[in-house]
Amino acid sequence: DRDDWWARNRLDGWDQYFAFHSWSSFASRLDVYAEDPTAVCYKPDGVTPHQVLPYHQVVIDRALAYARDWFDNDPTGRRMAVSISPPDGNKIWCDEWRVNGSYDSTTISNYAFELTNVVARMLQVEYPGKYASVLSYSNYSNVPTIDLEPNVYVQITNFARGSQTREERVAGFLNKGVFTGYYDYFDVWPWWQD
Repeated sequence: DRDDWWARNRLDGWDQYFAFHSWSSFASRLDVYAEDPTAVCYKPDGVTPHQVLPYHQVVIDRALAYARDWFDNDPTGRRMAVSISPPDGNKIWCDEWRVNGSYDSTTISNYAFELTNVVARMLQVEYPGKYASVLSYSNYSNVPTIDLEPNVYVQITNFARGSQTREERVAGFLNKGVFTGYYDYFDVWPWWQD
């Protein structure tokens, strides 16, 4: 049951390096839209904000400010990583990121991991020894084709919609030279249908 699984799989210190869906903590699409309407993509109606653009300077500035605040206001002094990981959801991505009509996991991964890289580069200068963490999850589960900074921490999850196997993902991230962990879900909603 869940309690047995939790006891076997939750490591001491998990809260120092954990990654979670954090974009909404620093760049909710409505807040970003209010600041700069060009920093989001839109639903097909052309009016409703759909997702933030992680390569837009407004989103980058918000991510950097969030990371600085995360470490400057650490109540325990134990934080080693700040999560810069996209939100959860399957139909939340920009239509412009589709390849042959489908969302391409490598394209989405490249965008997610590049924003994490930007934060990691700032941390190297302002917070040496700290990491920018990101999930390898769902539609951004593929290993990106871009280089990754050495202080990126990737939590590979067992919930992936990309084209790569778990073994390919583990090997791919390790070959990129980043700190890598594995996040094993006890259960997720699509599995309930079994």
